[in-house]
Amino acid sequence: MQVRSFQPSARLAPFVHALEIVEAREEATRTLLPEPGIVIGLRYAGSAALLEGAEARRLPDATVTGLHGTSRRVRTSAGGGVVLVKFREGGAASFLGVPLHELRGETLPMDALVPRDAVERAAAHAMLRLEVRLG
Repeated sequence: MQVRSFQPSARLAPFVHALEIVEAREEATRTLLPEPGIVIGLRYAGSAALLEGAEARRLPDATVTGLHGTSRRVRTSAGGGVVLVKFREGGAASFLGVPLHELRGETLPMDALVPRDAVERAAAHAMLRLEVRLG
């Protein structure tokens, strides 16, 4: 599994700690440690599942994850890829229309919080910007 981390632009820096691209050539399971802020994931290839005990719950292609007090395990399919937006503590409040405490312990489809067309535009824009940065 390859993880590449990027600093946000100057306009996003007050809100976003880091942008990451996570890609898996082969199926891989990783343990996610608790983050200090909200995380948005925009999947552009493959699939992923949140492993909860013996159960695996498929994750939507666009997710928002609230603060978690414990680690979690995620299995990513071979050829999987996701862009992660890791917000600073409280930074997501300017972008999401819900009080952040309501997301505690949750991993939700992004379109549960914002209109689907806005999610699709954001995903397309993020991918275009990353393609330009990666050259």
